Amino acid sequence: MLVVLVALVAGCTRSIPSATSPTSTTPAHRGSHPTLAWHTCKKTYQCASLSVPLDWSRPNGPEIDLALIRKPARKPNPIGSLLFNPGGPGEPGTTFLPQLLDSGNVPTQLADRFDLVSWDPRGTGDSAGIACLRDADFTEPDPLPYPPTAAERKAVVAKATRQQQRCIATDGHVIPHVGTIQTVHDLDAIRAATGDAKLNYVGFSYGTTIGLEYLRLYGRHVRAMVLDGVALPGTDPITTTKAQMTSFESNLDRFLDDCRSDPSCPFGNGDPRAALMTLLDHLATGARLPASYILPDESGVKHRRDGTLGYTEAVAGIAAALYNRSSWSILRSGLAAATNPTDPDGHTLLMLRDLLQGRQLDGTWNHSVEANAAITCADQHARAKSYFGDPARISTWSKELPVFGAFGAAGLPGCFGWPKPLQPLAALTPDALRQAPRVVVVNSAHDPATPYANAVKAVSMLPDARLVTWGGDDHTSFAGGHSCIDDAVVPYLIDGTLPPVGVRCAAGTD
Repeated sequence: MLVVLVALVAGCTRSIPSATSPTSTTPAHRGSHPTLAWHTCKKTYQCASLSVPLDWSRPNGPEIDLALIRKPARKPNPIGSLLFNPGGPGEPGTTFLPQLLDSGNVPTQLADRFDLVSWDPRGTGDSAGIACLRDADFTEPDPLPYPPTAAERKAVVAKATRQQQRCIATDGHVIPHVGTIQTVHDLDAIRAATGDAKLNYVGFSYGTTIGLEYLRLYGRHVRAMVLDGVALPGTDPITTTKAQMTSFESNLDRFLDDCRSDPSCPFGNGDPRAALMTLLDHLATGARLPASYILPDESGVKHRRDGTLGYTEAVAGIAAALYNRSSWSILRSGLAAATNPTDPDGHTLLMLRDLLQGRQLDGTWNHSVEANAAITCADQHARAKSYFGDPARISTWSKELPVFGAFGAAGLPGCFGWPKPLQPLAALTPDALRQAPRVVVVNSAHDPATPYANAVKAVSMLPDARLVTWGGDDHTSFAGGHSCIDDAVVPYLIDGTLPPVGVRCAAGTD
């Protein structure tokens, strides 16, 4: 299934701005390790490209170019390169790294001692990016998770089929080769091309999947690795989605409780849950609210988005705001506007939904949606038997999880109509990670997108790994302005000093 409905599973990014199982045998890189020809880009950064095989099982076959970006170390004689991946799957690192550094939250010791590097993983951005959807595909109204009439369901399936066929026709040569295993081989090629004998890596969200697979295949090539917001590879998509939707629902409960206890909350008139459910029940009938909005880009040029808000956009917008507690105030105002009894307007919720879908400030779309679908389906065995998945599951989950249940259950297990994967991911085992060095795992206790239990499980399988817990509601926390987290992690990256066992940082202390 391509993404007419918004996908969240594995679609885990650091933030919202934004065949056979593998074996331990790894392919040899083509010839000698290439060097990178860096050139100035984006005013203060350096960019380069690296040619890698389209299919690592055919190292002398066709190639693709990977787009890289770096910020050189501020002090001489750096430790090496520190590679960042923002997650997704589908998010381009060449966009992410400048955003991360512009936030001012990257610890100064890292900027001093490392060349900070990121890249667009294959299938994303400028690395043979999959970009087959049109603007209308993003801006047309999203359907209900399970439209009520056969005619509506038929129309949705026909549209999704056209989108999928267009993607296969446009990018079919790349789509079979965008899975995580191929990206892991790319990552090792990048390590070698930067001149590092061993990898230094920070993976956020789905970037932890890349990291865990790298530990499985190249564990002896790692100097230091930080995994923040764990997305476990090779898991059952139905089970994973249920856990993720449960986590989102729990975070929504925390948001609503916070609103109810705050007299200044502009939403709900003392009963925000009732107000929210009244809104969603209304939109579930097929009703839509006006929702056009205007946003300025970095140059101040204003870009108008004409649209309306329906049920699916509203739930997606709520989910987008839950990624970071700092967005709760935006969600409050958005829900207040949408539930205004005299002039309801959904523009804030639609804006949040659009950011989740990859809309940029200049009004264009970054096409992370297509990359997300292709990478997800290259990584998993499972294929849905119908576009909408199991209607009974949609009904059951909607009762258990009133806001996110139907939204998450729609289409499961996903990938309806996608070609069979060439190298799907297998579930991790401790034996598969026996070559891994000591790594640091970070996770928020109330992370909505990557439940805390994922991090606990990962640590249980990694040799002498350390778990650092952020007590807040954010999706990922390292380099997010939390000194307690950074103080536990940075010494490990600099000189290998592991944080003490059981570090837990309380939200609100930074």
